[in-house]
Amino acid sequence: RKATVLIVVSVLLVGNVGGDTAGQCFTLQSIRDHVQAKFCPLKLHNLRGGFSLSNVDTRSQSHTAAPNQHQGPHHLVTSFLASPFNFLKKTAPAKTSTSQASTNSRKDTVCRSVVIDATPDEVFQIATTYEKYPEWAGVSAVDMVERGRDGRGKVVTMETIMFGRAMANTLSYSYSYPRRISWHSVGGSVKELIGSYDFEPVSSDRTKVIYHLMVDPGFYLPRVVQMSTGAFVASTALHNLKQFAERPDTRAWLGSEMRRRKEERVSADSAVWGLCTLM
Repeated sequence: RKATVLIVVSVLLVGNVGGDTAGQCFTLQSIRDHVQAKFCPLKLHNLRGGFSLSNVDTRSQSHTAAPNQHQGPHHLVTSFLASPFNFLKKTAPAKTSTSQASTNSRKDTVCRSVVIDATPDEVFQIATTYEKYPEWAGVSAVDMVERGRDGRGKVVTMETIMFGRAMANTLSYSYSYPRRISWHSVGGSVKELIGSYDFEPVSSDRTKVIYHLMVDPGFYLPRVVQMSTGAFVASTALHNLKQFAERPDTRAWLGSEMRRRKEERVSADSAVWGLCTLM
């Protein structure tokens, strides 16, 4: 039993994945102080030569604690002694995957915004027409690797200049029409690249575009240089997007493109309705 309790103390102090104590070095006195502060009734004596418990009743409890009732150190010890594996599964903090973490909250993410004289639908259409990126986005070449069912790019490779180098990155895109475009790198020159456009209507014909960008080049750069480069890329992209979206020739192209998209949606809806009537 002494060995078992030593294990649970070690797990709680050192093996607390993601906890405040993970990865720290403990002295004998710091372990003793930490445990006594965290589990008040639990008293440790003579850790160097042995281990003993006092003021702790390790016998089985005759009652069952309510699900929301606070469970003190007595319960922790008895629960672990009864079933160490289940105890560790219940008390281990939940892990949060990198993909689920918000990119916007990362310290190395830059954020810039601009207001464009166009509707969210129109700006969304420009930002998802990757074949036109060489005309405004500072991209030298675009390869549409894979398209979704709606014809928009699902996986796209782009060649550009970043961190003073020519780079080719393959990006995977996801959409929430017409309010958001997000992407992340799945291959290429940089270690990690995550970004998004958010389109918020300001009025009936004006849109606020919010651009988030996080780039990890995969080689050492001072953080100030990395952040400055990301900020420059984001600001330049928004400035060029605004200029391109408000150009007369772009407005004419948008008009025809939006009509074409509308006709495609009407045709698709009619096809679905026809199938439903046959069933």
